[in-house]
Amino acid sequence: MTEGATQHQAKQAPRILIADRIAQEGIDLLRAQLPEAEIDVRLGLKPEQVRAIIGDYTALIVRSETQVTSDILA
Repeated sequence: MTEGATQHQAKQAPRILIADRIAQEGIDLLRAQLPEAEIDVRLGLKPEQVRAIIGDYTALIVRSETQVTSDILA
């Protein structure tokens, strides 16, 4: 990644995908700590759906329902 691309990426608000159920208090805390972040809660995604969209996100939050494999991260 070039320095310019890194600087551009650093200026963008983080996008966070929450793919499993977590307490609303946890989501509220995340929003309070990162008010500039775009937080999407999308439950029940199939592995191929996660793989198709994961590149659009800065972070992925899961618990135990969503299995994150090397194929999803590829």
